[in-house]
Amino acid sequence: MEAEKPLPFRQLFLICAVRFAEPISFSIHIPFIYFMVRDFHIGKETEIGYYVSLITSSFAVSQLASALPIGMLSDRIGRRPVVLLGLAVGIISILSFGLSKTYQWALCTKVLSGLLDNNIAVLKSMVSELSMGYSETQRARAFSMLQVVFGLGGIVGASLGGYLSEPVRKYPNVFGRGGPITDFLTEFPYFLPCFAASCIATIGWIAGFLFLEETLIRKKQMQVAQNQEQEGLLTNGENESEDYQTFGGQSNGNQFNKPQSSATIRDVLTPAVVGVCITYGLAAYQNVFYDELFPTWSATDRGVGGLGLNSNEIGTALSFAGMVTLFVQFFIYHRLTGWLGTIRLFRASLLLSIFVFGLQGCVRYLQNGDDDIKWLFWVGLLLSIGLKTLCQTVAMTGSIILINNAAPRVDALGTINAFSQCCSSAMRALGPASSGFIYSSTIAAVGLPFTVRAHLSWVILSCVAIMTYTASMQLNTAKYISKPKE
Repeated sequence: MEAEKPLPFRQLFLICAVRFAEPISFSIHIPFIYFMVRDFHIGKETEIGYYVSLITSSFAVSQLASALPIGMLSDRIGRRPVVLLGLAVGIISILSFGLSKTYQWALCTKVLSGLLDNNIAVLKSMVSELSMGYSETQRARAFSMLQVVFGLGGIVGASLGGYLSEPVRKYPNVFGRGGPITDFLTEFPYFLPCFAASCIATIGWIAGFLFLEETLIRKKQMQVAQNQEQEGLLTNGENESEDYQTFGGQSNGNQFNKPQSSATIRDVLTPAVVGVCITYGLAAYQNVFYDELFPTWSATDRGVGGLGLNSNEIGTALSFAGMVTLFVQFFIYHRLTGWLGTIRLFRASLLLSIFVFGLQGCVRYLQNGDDDIKWLFWVGLLLSIGLKTLCQTVAMTGSIILINNAAPRVDALGTINAFSQCCSSAMRALGPASSGFIYSSTIAAVGLPFTVRAHLSWVILSCVAIMTYTASMQLNTAKYISKPKE
C-alpha cells in the first residue's frame, strides 16, 4: 500500500498560529467584563448584566454582518492579505479595549473588532485549499488542528483575563511599588491582559507576514498563466503543453489550466451548500442551547428540578468537557473518520445526540444525599458530558469539512465558509436567549407535574436534535465526498 503524502504541516501550523489570536481576543474580557462595566458607572448594579451582554453580543452581531463581505473579498484579492489585515485590526482593537475609560469606547472597539477581525471563514478556506485532494483521514486531521487551536485560545484568553486584570490590587509586590507603571495600571486596570493578548496576536501577524503563503487557487492560476505566457514568448511555445503544478505540487488536470471568471452568489450557494449550511446552523444552535442550559440547570436547586451544584463543581464539569474536546480532536476524530467516513460519522453523532440530550435530565436521579455513593452521580454526570462533548466535537468539525467538500468551485471557498459562518452566528445569537426563556418558563409552569417540568427543557433540546438529524439525512451523500488528487 502506497504511503500517504504528508500534509503541508508548516503552512497549517502558521494558519493555526494566526487562528490562535482570535479566541484569545474574544475571551480575554470574560473574567473581568462585569467589573469593567461596573467601573464605568453608567447605571444601577442591577443593570450591569444588560450592559455586559450588549458588549458581548455586539461582537457576534458585527461578525454576522461582516462575514459574507469579507469572505467574498478573500475570493477576489486572496486569503493572505485579508487575514493579515484582520489580525492587524484585532491587535489595535484589543489594545484600545484595554484603554477604555467609557462604556461607549469599549463598545465601539468590540464592534470594530467584530467587523474587521473576522478571519475564521477565511482560515477555514485556507485549510480546505491546503488539504484539498488528500484522504478523508488527513483532511479530518487538518480541520481538527483548527478546532484544537480555537479551544486552546479560549482557555488561554480566559486565564490571561482572570490573572492579569487589576494587577496593582492583585500583585502589589510587583506592580504596586509606585512610579509611572503603577500609575498607568491603576488608571487602566484591565490593560495588562489586553496587552498580553495583543503581543500574542503580534507574534502571529509577524509569522504570517513572513512565512504564510497564498492558497487561493484562482489567484495562483492567474499567476501561473501569466508566467507560462511570458515563458512561451521567450521559448517560442516550447512549454505550451505542460501542465502547471498546484499549491500542493500535484496536477489538477486541464479544468484548472485557465483562470475561471468570478463566481456569483447564485453560482456558489448551490442546494448542496445551502443544505449542509442549514444543518450546520441547527447543530450550532443545539450545542449553544446545551452550553447555556447546563450551567443554569446544574446550579438550580434539586427541589426545583436542577442538580444543586456549587460553582466549583460546575467548573470541574466544564473543565472535563474541555479536556474531552481536546482529546477527541487530537486522537479520536480522524480515526473515526477513516473508519466511517465524514458524512456517516457526522450523521451518527447527530443521532446519538438525540438520546444524550433526552437522558441528560435523568442524571439527577443518581443523587440521594448519601456521600458514600456520590461517586455514582459524578460518573453518570461526567459520562453524559463526555458523550455530549464527543457528539458536539464530531458534528461541528464534520460540518466544516462537508461544507468545504460541497463547494462547486474552489475559488469561492471564502464566500461559502462566510455564508456558513453567518448561519452559525445567527443560531449562536438565538441560542442563549431561547435557552434561558425555555428553561425559566418550564420551571415556572407550576400547572405541570414536577417530573415534566424538570425534564421538559431537555426534551425540547432533544426535539431540536431530531430536526438536525432529519436535516442531515436529506443531504445527498455524493455531493459531500472529497475528490482525491489525480
